[in-house]
Order: sequence, then structure tokens, then C-alpha cells
Amino acid sequence: MRKRKFLPKLAWNGVVKNGTVYFPYLGAGVFSVFTYFVFSSILHNDIIGILPHSIYVWTLLQIGRVLLGFIMLGFLFYTNSFLIKYRKKEIGLYHILGLEKRHVTMMLALETVLIFAVSFLAGIVTGGVFAKLIFLILLNMSGMGVQGITFHFTAAAVWQTFAFLHLFIY
Repeated sequence: MRKRKFLPKLAWNGVVKNGTVYFPYLGAGVFSVFTYFVFSSILHNDIIGILPHSIYVWTLLQIGRVLLGFIMLGFLFYTNSFLIKYRKKEIGLYHILGLEKRHVTMMLALETVLIFAVSFLAGIVTGGVFAKLIFLILLNMSGMGVQGITFHFTAAAVWQTFAFLHLFIY
């Protein structure tokens, strides 16, 4: 029973004690989720269909979302490699103290799941707050009035964002 609680506690302590190193990684994750969610939310909104030249707007947003995914992929891998490089000595110490490779792997996987959950939740909340503002800016730039137009929070955008971040984690 004690062994089951040891690795999650070790993972939690690893994130908390290395908070200054995890902060950029967490920030990159939150920003990735936020921007991808905003793009997905705008794409799933019904009003996109009545914009002037809506097919062009929809196509540009789709292309932007794919390009954003590639940019965020590189950014997340870069911050993750920096994080692992910084913690190499600590991981080596765990090996010297007797933790097997599978235990260290499990601990790092638990840390990744923890960061994934925090990034996803914070990014969705931030995206939910600012998506409507960004949508209204898009409508204003297109010359449409904003009276009577509603912005819908869609579950499809949340699921697409989850799939986007999940693909990059695993």
C-alpha cells in the first residue's frame, strides 16, 4: 500500500521543488491549449458561415490552426528537453539511491500527467474567458456588427483541444 503512494508523492514533490523550471513548461502548455482552443471555438461557431467570404475565413482559420499546432509542437518539445536536461542529475541520483528505471519512468509519467491536467484546465478556462473577446475582434475586423450575435462554448472545441494536446504528450 505504501509503495503505491510513494511514486505519486515523489512526482508531486518533483514538480513543486522544481517549480521555477516547470513554470516555463507549464506556461507553454497553457498557452498552447489557450490558442488552440480559441481557434477551435471560433471554427465551431455558427456565425462563421455568414461572414463575408466565409469560406476564405474558415480556410484561413483551419490553416492557422494546423500551423499553430506545428509551432506549438516544437515549442513544447523544446521546453520539455530543457526540463529533462535540467533534471538529469536528479534522475541519476534516483538511480543511485536504488530506484529502478521503470520507477523513474513512472514518476516522470505521473509528472507529465499532472502538468497535462493543469495545462489543459488552465488553458480551457483562459480560452473560455478570452475566446468571445477574440471572436468579437474578428467580427469587428470583418466589418460586421456585433449586436445580436452570440458566441457559443462548444464541447467539440474542448475535445479537439484535448486531442491536440494529448497527441503531443504521447
